[in-house]
Amino acid sequence: MKKWFSRRKTWVKGGILAGTVNIVLYIFYLTIYLPIVGHFFREMPPDGVWILPMITGHFFVFMSGFFVPYDLFCSFTQSVCTEWSQSPVLNGGIPWTMDGQSGYCLMQTMTPTNACAHASEIITFFAGALVLLGIYVLVGFLLGVYLDKRKKEQKIS
Repeated sequence: MKKWFSRRKTWVKGGILAGTVNIVLYIFYLTIYLPIVGHFFREMPPDGVWILPMITGHFFVFMSGFFVPYDLFCSFTQSVCTEWSQSPVLNGGIPWTMDGQSGYCLMQTMTPTNACAHASEIITFFAGALVLLGIYVLVGFLLGVYLDKRKKEQKIS
């Protein structure tokens, strides 16, 4: 393995190393960093906790569930009551039971099914992870190209 790696061009080595760093950071965040944060800050962690994952880009993948394009993968088939009242109002309302209490739904919105929403979140997470891996590999490639040029310039002078 070492011989195979040492025979590669610098830009290939850079891409492989950067991709490996990305994967190691995922493993670190998922197995060490986030469990420690969850242990010490059960309710709401301070904002400073997210600085390191933001710098490395992994924060955006972990938080991808908050900006999932549900309409890309799911049709909105479930109606959810967003404004509910126990008593009827002048403009009516739809009879609705919420948390075991009968009342009236004054405003509804359509949402995707829970299964489809969950699948969309997983797809978005892995798509974000692949994009971040690609960015890391690209940066590694570019650093390798830059180092190759520097080596050639030093040999010339």
